[in-house]
Amino acid sequence: MIDLENKMLFSAKEVCQILFGSTDRTSFYAVYGMIERGDLDAKKVGERWYVKRNSLLTWGSVEDDKPTTNL
Repeated sequence: MIDLENKMLFSAKEVCQILFGSTDRTSFYAVYGMIERGDLDAKKVGERWYVKRNSLLTWGSVEDDKPTTNL
């Protein structure tokens, strides 16, 4: 289970799991597309992207302590 309450940054893999409940290739492409469009506020560290917790909360698919699957 991903700790949504105490983490401030989430890897692309964690974001896939939170938003889509899956870490398949389609989910990764969707997350990277959201980052490129600016839908998710993210920072690149080396080769990896990390999404800010507030961005997930603002996006509306994650409430304070539980993910939703309704997109």
